[in-house]
Amino acid sequence: MNKIEERRRYKRMSLEERAIVRSYAEEESDRTGFHCKIIDVSVGGMQIRLKHSYPVGEKLDIMAYMEGYGNSFHLIGEVKWLKSLGKTDGYAIGIEIQDTRDQAITDWRRVFN
Repeated sequence: MNKIEERRRYKRMSLEERAIVRSYAEEESDRTGFHCKIIDVSVGGMQIRLKHSYPVGEKLDIMAYMEGYGNSFHLIGEVKWLKSLGKTDGYAIGIEIQDTRDQAITDWRRVFN
């Protein structure tokens, strides 16, 4: 029997919030943002669902609108995994939040720790 290895370091919290993601590598004026749904979060990452895909390793600029927590968070993250949900359902994407040493990451950790 194969056992699936659990690689998460932090406890996940299921929720449904919204965000806009953009490729971090593109010039500011050229970046196209995609609306997405946040499915779960932890201190170190999040899972999102969206119609657009990003390759594993892509660095993303994320604006997470966490209405249930009274805050918006401007974060930088890296795509760690990608799963197709079918032609009409888009993609599930796992994102690891990068430590940028700014107030947004400090606030995120305080809220989701």
